[in-house]
Formats: sequence, structure tokens, C-alpha cells
Amino acid sequence: MAEIKQGNLDAALKDATRSIELNPTNSTVYNGRGWVEFLKSDFPAAIADANRSIQLNPTYGNAYGTRGWARYGSGDATGAIEDCKTAISLMKPDSVGVGCDQGMIAYINGDYAKALAAWEDVLKKEPSLKSELQPWIEKARAKLPAGP
Repeated sequence: MAEIKQGNLDAALKDATRSIELNPTNSTVYNGRGWVEFLKSDFPAAIADANRSIQLNPTYGNAYGTRGWARYGSGDATGAIEDCKTAISLMKPDSVGVGCDQGMIAYINGDYAKALAAWEDVLKKEPSLKSELQPWIEKARAKLPAGP
């Protein structure tokens, strides 16, 4: 996670892969690698790692969220919404993951103001996610109608 926050995605991917080698039954490390793959726009790999994470722990909400975002990246909006809803149902209501996934659902549904509100709320709770959410915030802002 430290490598992600510094923008070192290749190093983060290497670290996650090494973690999997050391602990191949830990669903969290598969999800972590899947998130890095998503950030690198390697959506098939992200989906595969999220699937493995879910296989190891079917109640791990973050893995459904990762798979949902990757599904959206690969063009599967319906699957993305389904996964994000599952993620939300499995996570604590006030978690940043819920806010991220609620924002993604709103974004996919064309409610860009609601997506922005969700993601801005996430950043109030967890400012370190700015680099990950900023591209999505910019996309949503660009889709809002121009003001007077």
C-alpha cells in the first residue's frame, strides 16, 4: 500500500506477488495485487486475482469491490454494479470501501454529482486515497453540466 500511495505501481505489484508466494492462501494479498493491476489498467489480471480472493474468502467485501471496478474498466458495467452492491453489503457501512463503491455505482448510473459526493466524503475520511480517486473525480466533474 505504501508503494501505491507513492505511485510506484510496479514495485507494489512486485511486493504483492512476493506476498502471494509467501502466503498463497491469504485472500487479502490477492485482492491487493488485484487492486494494483486495476490501477495499471490490467483488468483481466485484476479480475482473476479478485476471483481468487473471493474463492479463498467469499465474505471479503473489498475483493468484490476490486472486481467491480475492474469489470467496469473492462466494459462490464452490469457486472461492476452487481459486484459493488455485493461489496457494500459485506463491508461496514461507514468504511471507505463502501463510499468508493457507492461512488462507482453512481458514476456508472450517470449520477456524477452523487459519485463526486461519495468520493469526496471518502477523501475526508482517508486523504491518502487521493491519488487513486482523483482520476475518477476528474472524470465525474468533466461530465457534470457547465454552470451558469
